[in-house]
Amino acid sequence: MAKRILITGAAGLIGAELLKQLYTEEDSFLLVDDFSTGNRKRINWALEQENVKLVPMILGGRAGSESVQRTLTEIRPDIVYHLAAPVGVQTVLSRPQIVVTSQLAAMLQLLSSISKNVPFVYTSTSEVYGRNPKSPLSEDTESHIGSPTNPRWSYAIGKLAAEAVLAHSNQQRYLILRLFNTTGPSQDPTTGMVIPRFVRSALDGKPIEVHGNGQQVRCFSYVSDVVRWMVELIHSQAPWNNVYNVGSDKNLITIHQLALRVARQVADKIGGDDVPIQFDSDYWREGKDAKISIRSPDLMKTRKYVPDVGDGMDLYDIIEEVITFQMLEEPWTVSELVS
Repeated sequence: MAKRILITGAAGLIGAELLKQLYTEEDSFLLVDDFSTGNRKRINWALEQENVKLVPMILGGRAGSESVQRTLTEIRPDIVYHLAAPVGVQTVLSRPQIVVTSQLAAMLQLLSSISKNVPFVYTSTSEVYGRNPKSPLSEDTESHIGSPTNPRWSYAIGKLAAEAVLAHSNQQRYLILRLFNTTGPSQDPTTGMVIPRFVRSALDGKPIEVHGNGQQVRCFSYVSDVVRWMVELIHSQAPWNNVYNVGSDKNLITIHQLALRVARQVADKIGGDDVPIQFDSDYWREGKDAKISIRSPDLMKTRKYVPDVGDGMDLYDIIEEVITFQMLEEPWTVSELVS
């Protein structure tokens, strides 16, 4: 039976890939994005299809709840994929109040406007685990978020609040997917995302700036792998009304090692010497980041239903994909406003 599928944040890195992997000619796709951090170029191909519609709706604003409710009542989605959220380190640090309130408001607007029988899939983040030193992090690991007065934690606070609202709502079927570091070619280097930022610096012949001492360990996944695991999980026998980690536990690397690897791969690609690495020792002292030594997912729960979760693209190939994209004659960034 044909479905009416609602995707919020559809022009984002993950939302656009989700649309690509879900797309069929039989279903109808209802896309929501205000293009504040998403880019219309990612979904132009879909907007040319008769069964894809861009819904004129702004989520998360202080006003407009009635408009959102009216719109959703009219379109009556059969399933909701809620990915819309402010993105990027710079946004989090410069607009913390909006980062928190927009996520909470968007969740409340959606839940008050759809039937409780509509399946609801929410993409959360590994940031909700905060400073917890445990490794790997399982879904029942306690959240150790820092002071709410530190803007660095605004994204995690907003996501965790939205998780709580969904979990304690009347929605009969929901999934909360906590995504770990996800990257891809079109991720905007100006938002502070680490791999595209490192690649951009190296291509421009500038030193790669590493926050802190660079010994913090992270894991990285390619966007198409993450979305594939998400879709497989949603269509598996995994119990709903649950939280699942999604990401890679294979591509573990210190940020210093990552910077060295990016510098080497860029040099191999364009010739010349590796750009130097600089350390911003004031970054932590200024409260822009936290000393989180390692963050990697425990995927045991998810692997029961998606056996290959975590087995995605190798980090070398991920970096190569980002380099190739940024070397295009006219690379576009996510923050570019497209009319």
